[in-house]
Amino acid sequence: MYTTFILLIIICFVLSYSPQSKISITLELIFEKGYIFFEEIVGKESKKILPYIVSLFFLLLIINLLGVVSDFIAPILGFSPE
Repeated sequence: MYTTFILLIIICFVLSYSPQSKISITLELIFEKGYIFFEEIVGKESKKILPYIVSLFFLLLIINLLGVVSDFIAPILGFSPE
């Protein structure tokens, strides 16, 4: 989990130096669509907690995707799954 936090912090620093890159615009679009999706579910009156809910969702999504990627990479590098 700490690896995910460090990876996300590094990605944020890299993207902050080039705010108009294609990757930055794509991630901003994905975050905005997720925000709109959760805003429809929770309601417009809960603007205080909505950024936390969306951020938690994307954090869990990235953690799960890194777990899937590591399961595919481990046999390639010679590590045996236990």
